[in-house]
Amino acid sequence: MNDILLTAIRDSLLPEFRQMIQQEMHAKLSEDLMEKYLSPDVVCKMFDPGISRGTLFNWQKAGYIKAHVIGGKKVFKYSEIVKAVEKLKKYSRNN
Repeated sequence: MNDILLTAIRDSLLPEFRQMIQQEMHAKLSEDLMEKYLSPDVVCKMFDPGISRGTLFNWQKAGYIKAHVIGGKKVFKYSEIVKAVEKLKKYSRNN
């Protein structure tokens, strides 16, 4: 009788626990992604339609996107790219 009860409880709670764990993992991955730094080539491929490196650097000069220099190379923060997409309605982010 106890085994049946335990099995029923486990079977009813297990899917909920899995969903909670997946949601937490997704939230953590999203947070980590927002803090990533991307190369100019990766940023150019994020847009639909795609943009050229020249366009990316023009946006940087215009103040839409801030570039960071790490190890002598120019990189862009993912969260700042997302904000730039909101400003530049002509473009959308590829998922």
